[in-house]
Amino acid sequence: MSGAGSASLCFALEQSFMGTLRDEDTDGTPDYYQFGRNPQVDELDLDRQLERLVEDGVVESVDSLAGKVDGAVGVTAVVSKDTFGEVLDWVFNDNGTGFTDGLAQTGRIFAGVDYIGGTVERELEGCTPTDFSIDYDDEQNTVTFSVSFLYANESNDTSIDPTSITGPTDGNDVPFHGFQLDIDGTTVSKLSTTTLSI
Repeated sequence: MSGAGSASLCFALEQSFMGTLRDEDTDGTPDYYQFGRNPQVDELDLDRQLERLVEDGVVESVDSLAGKVDGAVGVTAVVSKDTFGEVLDWVFNDNGTGFTDGLAQTGRIFAGVDYIGGTVERELEGCTPTDFSIDYDDEQNTVTFSVSFLYANESNDTSIDPTSITGPTDGNDVPFHGFQLDIDGTTVSKLSTTTLSI
């Protein structure tokens, strides 16, 4: 299954791999976040390879075994001061500041969110970040980021409370002139494009 383009997305961080969702304000409702404005799904694939089993002396396969499920999803959005910190918490497993020993931070992506009724078409569980980039281009009006994930499971027909989703607010999207690149304490001037990939 695949799809791309603009999407109604939100996410929540997991306490443990495919475990309960974080509730930082302890109000009994998980903390949901939008990725940012202009969210796009770059990739949304769910593959399950079928392994053919053969026996000596038999020309055709005698059985088929369903292989493991491989899910991949990629998201691109505008950097928002309101929700980008949560994205960084997801990418960097040391409280959003760097990497530390141990497991990667996992989360869930909710795709096809109906913000009126609260239904969700697809819930992607155990999403683990594999690639992250932040992109600056002086020809674009905003600074964007992209994240790619592998995911472990998928559920359908989930519902969430749309009022509990934190999203970007006006004036907090990062414009192109809000970006600065410093290398060893020196600011790079006259920058036209740059991408930081991890």
